[in-house]
Amino acid sequence: MGDRLPRSLTLAAILGLVHAIVDASTVTVVFSVAGIHAVPAAAAAALVVGYDVIAFAGQPFLGILADKLGNMRQVIIVGLLLTSASLGLMFVSPLAACIAAGVGNALFHLGAGAVCIQIERGRAAPTGIFVGPGVIGLALGIWFGKSGMVLIWPFALALCVALLIAAFVALPQTHRLADATAGVVSRQIARPWLGLALLMSSIFLRSLVGHAGMQACPKLPQVLFGIAGAACLGKMLGGIVADRLGWIRTSTIALVVALPFIAFGDGNPYLVGIGMCFFQSTMAVTLIAIAMIFPKYPAFAFGLNCLAFVLGALPTFYPPLSAWYGAASFSVVIGLSIATVACGLWTVRASPSPCPSGRDRLLRMP
Repeated sequence: MGDRLPRSLTLAAILGLVHAIVDASTVTVVFSVAGIHAVPAAAAAALVVGYDVIAFAGQPFLGILADKLGNMRQVIIVGLLLTSASLGLMFVSPLAACIAAGVGNALFHLGAGAVCIQIERGRAAPTGIFVGPGVIGLALGIWFGKSGMVLIWPFALALCVALLIAAFVALPQTHRLADATAGVVSRQIARPWLGLALLMSSIFLRSLVGHAGMQACPKLPQVLFGIAGAACLGKMLGGIVADRLGWIRTSTIALVVALPFIAFGDGNPYLVGIGMCFFQSTMAVTLIAIAMIFPKYPAFAFGLNCLAFVLGALPTFYPPLSAWYGAASFSVVIGLSIATVACGLWTVRASPSPCPSGRDRLLRMP
């Protein structure tokens, strides 16, 4: 295990770098097409929402197909090819470009996410390291797409490198790692549907607070990248710390610490950034806990997380909702997030893998 874990974290870090490239490329496409084709503001907003729905809400459905295929390398490569195609399509058709970007992004997330879920079954660290850099890519794509610069060669070059990595990096045969005796839903999990509902609710609330909290901060590039960096750090370290100290304890403490910084930060980017670092640190454990409920369907499990994420983000696109943002409302929502993540993790009491330490990481006590 001592040699395997560092190798798994290295693979997760490589896939995390590609994750940042994919997110930067697709988000740049989505925000650039409006300027290239002089798309009206309402239609441009619809394209952004449509991309989010395809890229995130569509993942559970595409995830089932990816799990049935089983070859995650092929899923990753197809996702990268569609992402590359979207760079050229944005000069042809805004709709076609956004669809290609959305599907490409979704397929890459599902393939790479399934790999990171299964390279160390029952551990949160690899998934956190993979997902974290995507926040940086998202920030880069927003900044570049809104800047008015139409310069695609850096993204095209980066995607070529990503395709080479996907083609030649050593990946585990994830479809052979799944427990052949397990059902669609693990029978080893106590109250699986209750746990799933609680965990997805916690992801929904985390996304809602994360997007709403950002809106109160100054709209400056340094703020965008600063808070993105804090969220990335939280996601990457959260899984590592939780594997060592216990998922429930780590997640609960992190959210309690995050509450005053976010709820009472009053738009101060430094305070909100600290809060986001702690708040986003629960991402890896909730993702892996859901994957434990669906041991034979890692891509589908990853997609469920993304579905809950986009559902939490969508309300923040409705401007009148911002009138409810404030210390009291954020405190209530974060309090609910603490309750749902703690109760959700508590219901997931056994790892579907043969690894006997899976339960220990969940319930480890001081």
